[in-house]
Amino acid sequence: MNGDSAAQGNGRSPAKWVYTVIERDNQRSVWTRIGAGWINRDGSMTLKLDALPVNGTLQVRDPEPRANGGAP
Repeated sequence: MNGDSAAQGNGRSPAKWVYTVIERDNQRSVWTRIGAGWINRDGSMTLKLDALPVNGTLQVRDPEPRANGGAP
């Protein structure tokens, strides 16, 4: 998976990124981007996922690049 297929869903840049977070004992959590989201005219959101979280939890976040240009 290249991480960009959901972002190419409708020709517009995504308004949100979708992540799953895996909690690790005594370690930092692992955030994996698994999709993208767009805000619709009526305020609802369309999500396109490249994967499903095994823990059943999604985090939908504004795209905020880190200093190195990557995801959180």
